[in-house]
Amino acid sequence: MPTLRNKVALVTGAARGIGAETSRALARKGVKLILIDLDAEPLKALAAELGDDVALAAAADVCDLAAVQKAVDAGVAKFGGIDLVLANAGIASYGSVM
Repeated sequence: MPTLRNKVALVTGAARGIGAETSRALARKGVKLILIDLDAEPLKALAAELGDDVALAAAADVCDLAAVQKAVDAGVAKFGGIDLVLANAGIASYGSVM
């Protein structure tokens, strides 16, 4: 069975919820993480929890190509590449569709 150990994942929407829990699960499997989210404080807290050798936090808006490119460049410089992307960032609005 293939392993994820020493792979590198870029996770958007990583600061909380599904993104944060998936990042924790990937870290337990030995994955290095480039974490992206708009909300810098919980993102930094998650990166600190996971450890500097495992995670790189980059506060960025995924709609801003230059900001995402900067995060990618930093992650590639730190971890050597990107093997998978979890595109989890999103905006939800609640209400009637009618």
